[in-house]
Formats: sequence, structure tokens, C-alpha cells
Amino acid sequence: MDEILRMEHVTKKVDGVLRLDNLHFHVLRGEIMGMIPLNYHGKKELIRLLTTNNPIDMGRIYIGGQLVNYYEHSDMGMNQVEIIDVHSRLVEDLTVADNIFVLSRSFGESIISKRKLHADTENLLASFAIEVKTDDLAMKLNHFQRSVIELIKYVRGGAKLILLDEISSYLSTTELQKFQTLMKYFADTEGTSFLYFANHHEEAFKICHRVCLMEDGKVVKMLEEEHLTDQDIAPYIISFDLPYERDEEEQSLEVGLLEFRQVFSGELENLSFRVEHGECLTILDMDNSSLEEILMLVQGKTEAEHGKILYEGFPLVYNRGEDSIDKGIAVIEENPKESMIFRSMDYYENLTFLLDRKLNRSIVPKKIRKNLMEEYEPYVGKECFTKNIKEWSTRDVYNLAYYRIHLFRPSIVFLIQPFSNADMYLRAHIITLINKLRQRGITIVILAVSIQDSLSVSDRLVTIEKGSFTRIYPKEDFYRFQR
Repeated sequence: MDEILRMEHVTKKVDGVLRLDNLHFHVLRGEIMGMIPLNYHGKKELIRLLTTNNPIDMGRIYIGGQLVNYYEHSDMGMNQVEIIDVHSRLVEDLTVADNIFVLSRSFGESIISKRKLHADTENLLASFAIEVKTDDLAMKLNHFQRSVIELIKYVRGGAKLILLDEISSYLSTTELQKFQTLMKYFADTEGTSFLYFANHHEEAFKICHRVCLMEDGKVVKMLEEEHLTDQDIAPYIISFDLPYERDEEEQSLEVGLLEFRQVFSGELENLSFRVEHGECLTILDMDNSSLEEILMLVQGKTEAEHGKILYEGFPLVYNRGEDSIDKGIAVIEENPKESMIFRSMDYYENLTFLLDRKLNRSIVPKKIRKNLMEEYEPYVGKECFTKNIKEWSTRDVYNLAYYRIHLFRPSIVFLIQPFSNADMYLRAHIITLINKLRQRGITIVILAVSIQDSLSVSDRLVTIEKGSFTRIYPKEDFYRFQR
């Protein structure tokens, strides 16, 4: 079988730091190759090298059997390699058809009628139950639809290789299944090759022919198809089984902390569920249609059209000027580094950002400041309080986001896709941080469109689809959930 990609002992340094270390693997025509970075060291450089022929220090790179880059010469040219991730690469004010055909690298076969191209594409979309029309504007597409159109565009454009970068972080479980089915179709019928970056082996094992484990910029293990098992990967991953026992007093409370009763609002249709005191509940949105509406209702940014939302047994009502944090309801966003950091503040100021509300005073006394630094130093490290913000690591930022909530101690915190775009080591650390919040008596609700590692910390799983409750799984029944 033909090789589409060969990375032959590739080594690359950036600013004197070794990012890719003797990287060696290949991808065959029509193959879906899984790539699991155990940490993210070198991942960005690998993706850039596959799409663009940047200089390398050692090795050779072949695409479609042609030498495109080697240590003695890099032409900086673009390869016939495309990428699909959370960022759109469509021209938003053009139609789907114009994006697929007019802007395609290989477009130019004017002998093929425009009508036939439209018809063939619409038939393909319909056959996979994907609700997109070729005359739709790209700006109107959601993440799933946009990713599908990019995939079709790249296949029709003759891409040698398509990179999928953690698509489960923004596609729902249902959307991911549809997208993977389309991938398999193109791999089988067109011979399209894929390099599928995933942060969890269970996801990769379902779709990939082989899986490559990468750490510190080098291949640590290549798993062939017959070895895509939990037993074979176990020596290379860390266990996330960190048990947490809820307080018996919390479990005995009859009134739930938060309850939706037959709520209609936006995409929500007769939605009912209950969050118990002290638990960790995961709400999995199977079709990625409802989580934003749930969060807006809880934060008082919109009101339910029908039904009740109870908090501590009473209707959840917001007074003018009142924020959700004032009610003891907090949120940790999906990407804390981008959304929860105040770059004009130092680490301590960021950590204690909510403290003035807790103490009901605008200036925190120096004695309290000193005591807090001593209390949180073992958690975040002494150096964090002196580091320049540009020196903060991803781990520092996650510590900051979670320990800010730990310090404020709300009744409940909503975690939005907490494991999204996190490597194995960071995911393990996030689980530790979640358990730290639980030990503080804080109730956790994980809002997710893909399950990732949420079940590792959850007491119950609630699934919703088309805005309605579909099923609840207690911890002992998690094995019944079909990922």
C-alpha cells in the first residue's frame, strides 16, 4: 500500500529547545492514523511541519512519495496537507458551494457543470443526514456543519493528508459519530488519509487503524490495529481513578441544591434534572444544543419561558444588579488561559479577585493577604507569586482558576468542558483540582459535549438530547453508557 506520509528521523529545535526528537512514523493511503500526544511538547511543531516545509535540524519528510523537506534544504512551501480544528477556514460571506469548489486548490475543471457539483454534494450530505445546503452561507454554519464542509472541500481539492486536531473538544457525541462515519467513507472510497490527534485513547481506538503515542516530541509506542486495547496502552498512560467519597450528611439532604423542573427555554424542551448537595454531576449534551441555554438560565442572563428552576429549594430569582457569583454560583470557563486571566494583575491579585465580595470590603488587609499567600503557596508554588504573567505555565493558569474558586468557596461551580485541549498529565491534574473543590464542600456540575474523562470524577451522568432529558446513569452504571 502506498505511503502518503513518512516522517524519517525528524529532529527540530526551536530557540535551542528540542521540540521534535528523532520522530519516525508513516501514514498509508486510506489510513486513519491516530496520534495521542501524552504531553503537548512538540505537537504544534509537528502540525506546522506537516502543512509547511519549515527548516528541520535532522531527517527527511516525504508526502505522496515525494521528498518535500530535509535537513539540508527547506523551501518553506505549502504541502497538500489540510487541518480541521475548532477554527474555521471557510470564507464566511461565501456560500458552501463557493467554498468547496471555487476556492478549491484543484478547481478549474469547468467542463463539470455547476449544477452537477451542487447536486452531487447535496446528495452526499443528505445520505449522511447532514442538514446543510450548498447555497447556505458559511457564516450560518455551526461547528459541526463547518467541519463537514471543510472535510468535503479538502477531499474534493485533492488533499494528500487531512489532520484532525481534537475535534471531540467541540463536536457533540452524536456529531462526532456522524463526522467519523464520513471520514471512514472518504478513506474507503477516495483513499483519503487522516492523522487523527486525540487526547484520549478510547476515542482514537474506535476510528483509527493504528495509534501512535508521542511524548516529549518523540514516538514512544506504535500500536498496531490488533493491539488497540486497554491492556496494551496501560503501561503508557496514568490512571485517573482517584476515588472521592461524599459526606454522609450531604447525601442525606432531601432538598436538592439545584433543580430544573419541566423547563422550556430556547432549545430546552421540558428539561428536568436535579443536582444534589456535594455531588459531581456531568451533564452530557449529545447534540450540542442545550448547554449554553442551561448556563444562561442559571446565571440569570435569560428567563425560562415555562417551568421552574429551584435553588436551595426556592425559585432562582435575580434582583437588578445581582450576579450569579453573589448567589454562590460560579463558572470555570473551557479555556481558563484565554477567559479567566486578568493580564494587568499579578498572580495574587488574580487569585483573590473575588475575595472583596466574600469579605464585603474593597481593600483586603495586609495580614489577610499574607495569610492567604502562606495558605495557597503549597498548592500553587511560592514562585507563582513572583513570576511575570508571561512566565505562567498552563498548569499555573489552571491552578489559578480552580484555587480562585476554592478560596471563594461558592455553593456550586459549573465546569465547561474541563478536559478540553488538555494532555494526559494536565487532565490528571485537573481531576486533582476538581477533587480539591469537592473537599471544600463545593458541588460540581460538568457541562460537556463529549465525555472525555468526566466520568472519572462524577457521581452521576445525565444525558440530554434536543433539549430534553434522555437518561440518568448512577456511578455503578457508567459502564452501560455507550461512548
